[in-house]
Amino acid sequence: MLILLCCGNSLAQVKPVETTASSTISGNISGTVSGTTPTFETGFLTLEPSMQPLLRYNWLEATDGTWHSDSDLCLIKEFHSSQKFAPQLEWDGAYAVSLLIDRNLESQKLQNVSAEPLPRPEQWGILAKYQYLAEGEHYQAYQLYLSDENAKLHTYTGSSAAGERDVCVEQMLRFLKFAAF
Repeated sequence: MLILLCCGNSLAQVKPVETTASSTISGNISGTVSGTTPTFETGFLTLEPSMQPLLRYNWLEATDGTWHSDSDLCLIKEFHSSQKFAPQLEWDGAYAVSLLIDRNLESQKLQNVSAEPLPRPEQWGILAKYQYLAEGEHYQAYQLYLSDENAKLHTYTGSSAAGERDVCVEQMLRFLKFAAF
């Protein structure tokens, strides 16, 4: 069973860890992210453009919005929070936020923690990486922190067993690093 770390979600198969940004992390909004993101119709599904690469990788969407690899060894969860999270429009600001996220995750006793800024359309995101122990098993998680159009926290969290070598791990990382927004 894979366990996903996410922000405030309480699904039965999800083990939540407090990883939300506090007001000290969000800082001041120094700009705005404007416009709405178009959606695309794919049969009965309406997908945000950033979720489309998962279909190419043959990932499947569960009814709870979690995406599972076809091998069921990796999963990704998108989460929209009501927590304020200012868009980071400059690399320096994103780097400062990545340091705060890094310290926050380390304070939760997560292992091998690192966080780094990643460029996204109209803002910088922060990609955090960490390992955790759940039910006696070690897991690797990757969490992308973004600000949505309302300056609220928007995350994508990917998870797999630590050391997993299935192709889904590379697909998950590629999606989080280059396609999720």
